[in-house]
Amino acid sequence: MEKLLISGVDTPIGINLLLALQDRWQTVPFGSTSHGDSSFAGSCDWADPLDVQRHLAIHSPDWVVHCGEWSRSSWDAAGFDGEPAQAADVAANLAQACRAQGTRLCVITSDAQFVGPRMFHAEDTRSTATGPLAETNRAIEAAVRGPGTLIVRTHAYGWSPFGEATSFAQRVWRALSEGRDCPVDDDRYATPILATDLAEFLDVALTQCWHGVCHLSGIERTNQRRFAAELAVAFGLTGRVVPLVATDAPIGRRLVSETSLNTGLARRQCATPLPMLREGLLRFATQCDGNWRDQLDAIVQSDDSHQRAA
Repeated sequence: MEKLLISGVDTPIGINLLLALQDRWQTVPFGSTSHGDSSFAGSCDWADPLDVQRHLAIHSPDWVVHCGEWSRSSWDAAGFDGEPAQAADVAANLAQACRAQGTRLCVITSDAQFVGPRMFHAEDTRSTATGPLAETNRAIEAAVRGPGTLIVRTHAYGWSPFGEATSFAQRVWRALSEGRDCPVDDDRYATPILATDLAEFLDVALTQCWHGVCHLSGIERTNQRRFAAELAVAFGLTGRVVPLVATDAPIGRRLVSETSLNTGLARRQCATPLPMLREGLLRFATQCDGNWRDQLDAIVQSDDSHQRAA
């Protein structure tokens, strides 16, 4: 079994990737903070090249998957306050250490670097979005580009055990299930994918040693209103009277935020279709009723106990 080091398991995407892939890879989980205070496998200062090199030498992974708060989707861009230069320095340190160690590197970025009016942005589409999340995505990608590196852009959602650190999908589910108003925006379009579905295709990409830039997201372009409606169907909440309150701008000032990703390259390389919107949301609902969320919580509680013991 090959070894996979995941940096960023203290984020919703990272922890779902960890849980989905741990039966197929020998996983080594780490937090994404520069000072390692959230690490699941010992402290690592990702901003320190020597510390990064030391951990790669200790664990000798075949692949490193690097994700973090910058991997959040365009629908979760609000509140992101990362520093592009700092994130790029950390990514550059990791990329250099991976090349020196002979380890392959996969970096997860997001659709937040794109904006309309163009639909279905391809891998070579110019990134023109503004804001801290878009700038951080661009800076990280520029820092890690090189031989053997895989950059995966996505728009992932999934369950989180981290309190308020929830995805748009989880916020919508909570509002619907509690009978509260659910703010959505008719003019925000994307191609969402469930984080565990992302893991399925990421497993293929790592096993086949993909490199370069690749879009791995859902195949259906949808706006937030339709996403919320489909989520209600998946959870059996359609009988409840829950108004969806559109966050429309004044007439004449409404702009379409178009971050949908073209996944043609991934579909050709996987030789299998990427998931439809309702398929992913049905699995999202199953994870709520099953023990998936309990497993996520157990991972966090286990780490908390480990840190207290240390």
